[in-house]
Amino acid sequence: MLKLILLLVIFLDLFLGFFVISENRKSWNNRLFSLLSFFSAIWTFTNYMTGVYPTVFWLESTYAIGSLVLGTGLVWVFFLVDKILDTKKIFIVSLIAVSLFVSSYLEGFIAKKYEKIYLGGAFVGESGFGLIVYTLLFLTAVVVILYKLLFAWKQEINRETKIGFLYVFYGALATLVISFLTSFIFPLFHIFTLSGLDSIGFLIFLSFIAYAITKHHLFNIKIIAT
Repeated sequence: MLKLILLLVIFLDLFLGFFVISENRKSWNNRLFSLLSFFSAIWTFTNYMTGVYPTVFWLESTYAIGSLVLGTGLVWVFFLVDKILDTKKIFIVSLIAVSLFVSSYLEGFIAKKYEKIYLGGAFVGESGFGLIVYTLLFLTAVVVILYKLLFAWKQEINRETKIGFLYVFYGALATLVISFLTSFIFPLFHIFTLSGLDSIGFLIFLSFIAYAITKHHLFNIKIIAT
């Protein structure tokens, strides 16, 4: 059942990404969000594959692609809030994300030894130094994303945009909390059967974004909702 839900999440990621970019291909807002949706679909696929083929490659891929999802999400939030492409911020975030992507495939970086791999990327084994780095960067990105969205919500004057920011904040908060619990906290207590829920948690984020798009014109898309 969990695998089927992950496949649904992949479809929804791709659908929303293509839908947003098709409405306005010239908008950097739309481009960045579509890229985020695309990476999220790949990330969910790697989580799915750890359940089908529980190998080291697919496990490391969940962390590698996850770094790209987090990096792209951070850049998108910067642009969504600041309304400008800050090349310095983009370079720093991209450099960290790509470095973590490459490092995830290095032997011993995520884990020195794997005993068992579970659906969603959780594992039993001896953790590597890279897992600590990944966790710290994850927490840092979470704090920055939530702070930027909350700050933008407080500063926004336009009522529709203000509500849109609030929905994005709630969606991001729910998704990041679920991801942190299933990827970092539950494994500490040897709970591995819920590791696939981090990808499903992204479905919550998509739902909030979809609502903000259709009801509060987050991307300035004019839609006839049925």
